Amino acid sequence: MNDVRFAIKSLRRSPGFTLIAIITLGLGIGANTSMFSILNGYMLRPAPYADRDSLDRIYRATRQDSRGGFSPADYLDLKSEMSGYGEIAAYASSDMSLSEPDKPAEMADGLRVSANLFSTLGTRPELGRSFRPDEEIFGNHRVLVISDRYWQNRFGGDAHIIGRTVRRRRRAHEIVGVLPASFSDWRHLSWVDVFRPLGLDESEVRDRNSTRLRLVGRHSATLSRAQAEAFIANFGRRLARDFPAANAESTWRTIAIDESFLRRTPGSSSAC
Repeated sequence: MNDVRFAIKSLRRSPGFTLIAIITLGLGIGANTSMFSILNGYMLRPAPYADRDSLDRIYRATRQDSRGGFSPADYLDLKSEMSGYGEIAAYASSDMSLSEPDKPAEMADGLRVSANLFSTLGTRPELGRSFRPDEEIFGNHRVLVISDRYWQNRFGGDAHIIGRTVRRRRRAHEIVGVLPASFSDWRHLSWVDVFRPLGLDESEVRDRNSTRLRLVGRHSATLSRAQAEAFIANFGRRLARDFPAANAESTWRTIAIDESFLRRTPGSSSAC
C-alpha cells in the first residue's frame, strides 16, 4: 500500500507525464486488441463450411501468379476425371444488372458457378433449392440463387421470393434459392450477392487460354491430403504435356481452405 500511495503522489506531481502515460497505454492496448481481432478474423477463425478439413482451394501456378485460375477447357477435362479426387466446383466473376417492372436496374456482385458449388462447400439454400446439373447447360442457365443479404436489402425479405422473376440483359431469370446468412464470411465469396449457373457456351467450352475460372474441391474421405494433392499435381503435369502451348509453364496445386486466406511470403513456411 505504501508503494501505491507513493506512485499516486508521484503521478499527481507530474500530471503531464501521467496523461501521456495513460494515452500511451490506451493506444498500446487498443492497437494490440485490434491486431488480435484482425488476426483472429483472418487467420484463426475457421472457414464457415461443413467438414472443411476436406476442402481445398485448387490453383494453377505460373511464374507470374502462384494462385492462377483455370481455362474452361482445362476445368472440363479435370471434371471428367474428378472421381479420382472427389468433388470439384468452379466459379467465375460475373457482375450483373438486375431489374424488375417499375424499378430501376441495380448492379450486383455475382458469380457464374457450377451446379455443385454449394454442395461441395457443404451448404444448401435456406429457401428454395440449389442449381440442377441440367441448368449448367447453356440456354438452361437463366435461374438465380441469391444471398441472404441481397434478399433482405433488395427484396425486403419477401417470403414469396422463390419463383419471382427478374430481368438480366432483358432476359427473364427465375430466383430459385436463397442462401443462409451463415454461408460465407468476408474472406471467401462474402461479396457475392447473386449466383447463376456456369452455362459455358460453345466458344468457352473450347477455350484453353483464358484463366478466369476458380476451383474449389472436396477430396474424397478415402484419400489423404497428400494423395489428393498428388492427384491434382499429376493431372496438371499431364495437361502440360498434352497442351504445352497453354500449360507448359504451369503447375497445379491444392491448399487447405483454412490455410488459403493468407499468402506465403518468400522463405516462409506458412501455406499460401
